[in-house]
Formats: sequence, C-alpha cells, structure tokens
Amino acid sequence: MAEVSSRLWISQTPNLVVGYHQNGVFDNVQLRDMTEDLRQWEITNQGDLCKLAGLLTKIIGVVKLSGDRRALVQYDGLSSRLKISATSKGKRALPEDLYAKWELKGEGDDEHSAQAGLGDITKLKIKDNESQTTPLPLIPDGTPQTLLNMLTLQSLPIDVLAGRGVRDVMGDMRQGKSDWDPEERTEIRGSKDLARDSAFRLLYLILVDESAMEARNRNSVYNATDFVVSHGGIFKCRTRKMVCAAFEGRFHVSDKQRKNLDKWPIGSEVEEREDVTTEEDLDCYHYFDSDSSDYYF
Repeated sequence: MAEVSSRLWISQTPNLVVGYHQNGVFDNVQLRDMTEDLRQWEITNQGDLCKLAGLLTKIIGVVKLSGDRRALVQYDGLSSRLKISATSKGKRALPEDLYAKWELKGEGDDEHSAQAGLGDITKLKIKDNESQTTPLPLIPDGTPQTLLNMLTLQSLPIDVLAGRGVRDVMGDMRQGKSDWDPEERTEIRGSKDLARDSAFRLLYLILVDESAMEARNRNSVYNATDFVVSHGGIFKCRTRKMVCAAFEGRFHVSDKQRKNLDKWPIGSEVEEREDVTTEEDLDCYHYFDSDSSDYYF
C-alpha cells in the first residue's frame, strides 16, 4: 500500500478503486477514500518530500539558465550521485547567423552604425528569392541599418521570437539578474547571454512586429525598454542605445516615461566600463501596468 500511496499523493487523487482479480474477472470491487492514509503518508515522509522540493528548485534554476529551456537529469548508480545539467551546452538562443551583425566589435561601432543606411534605398531579400527596392523609414541614433536587418529577418523563414511575446521576452531578460539562494547561501549568477539575446528579440518586436503596437502590449514594451536602458550591468551601451532609440521612434513617449528613461544616461562603452553600476543599484525603478495614468496611444 505504501507504493500506491506515493502514486496517489503525486497525482493528488484521494480515491482508490480496489478489486480482486481472478480468472479474468474483477470481484468485490470497492471505492476507498484514501484521504487520511495520504495525510499520514505525507507526515511520515516529510523529510524526503522536502528533499524533493529542493531538487525541483535546483532543476528549475538550471532550466532558467539554459538557452533552450531544457535540463538533463542523470543518476549515477555507482556513486549514488544525481547530475543536473543544461542540454544546450552553451548553445545560444538565437540562430548563429544573427550574431554577425548584432555583436559588432570595436569602440567605433556606435559611430559607424549611426551613419549606416541613412537615406539609402535598400534592397530587401524576400521569401521568393526576388528583390524589391524599398525606402527605409529613419529612426534616430543609428537604427536604420538595424531596421533593414530586422525587415530582412522578417522576410526569411527564421523564427526570431520562437513563439515569445513581449512579456515572455521581458521574463527572459530578467534572467540576466543574479539571485540569492537562502538555503545554500550562495549567489545564483544570472544568464546575461540569454538576457542579451532577448534584447535582440525586443528590438525585433519594436521595429517590425505589429503585436508590439497593440494597446494591450504598449506598456509592456515600455517596461521592457526601461529594463534594458536601466541595467547597464547586463546590457552593453550599443544595445541600450538602439533599444531606446527604436522605442522612441515607434511610440509616443509620455513625460513620465521620458523622465524615467532619462534617469539612466547612456555613455560610451569606455565610460561605462570605468563606472559600472551594480544590478542592485539599478533595481529601484517602477514598472507601469495597463492601469498607469500615462497609458499612451
């Protein structure tokens, strides 16, 4: 009965059907209420259940830091050890060919990107492998070339968002923050790679995905933009500039939103390396939900 009790507890099923099987027939079938038995089983196995809860917490922590949101659990019978590891093995969240333009190196990249594509008539590759000549709308601070990249990605069979919406992207970016494990008394380092990849997805959402313009998503887009701009310890200078510029170019920015964004001046990469603000110091700002008095559009 102990084995049955554990299964009933996991499934949270208080009833058990019992019958005697003989010659292919079940006789004397009875329905038993196992509520009290399960309560006693839970009390008896409280120690093991606490260990199970701790194990699940660790697995969830590994999954959150994994690029593909998966974890591999392996048990070594010889050493009686359980190993939890990410299945992605360092695999980044976005397709590899996207990083070539996203991760530009060198101090002069901001100035170069600010001039790229200004006023140009650019050819975009579309799904049928033909080309069309399209004028690019200009967005401040060097995002015309980025807009071109995003429009090209939109026309190709590349799933940039991987089914994520604005709130999902925001959740992924928050994984870049470090956390504290009170039981182990250790710091759980945030996944900055996942957060930075998600900033790329946010930029894609702002520039080309129409769902970002829907009334129910606009404050979420602002919250995500504010998160990127205010967390210099996670996101690089160029990323923060481009996300902020894209938001300003696509949305009407209210006075209160402008005041909050201006709290976090974005300097050059060199300046930010010399004066890095901790993530804890940057966590003192407020989010705005759909009830905000500054709801825009």
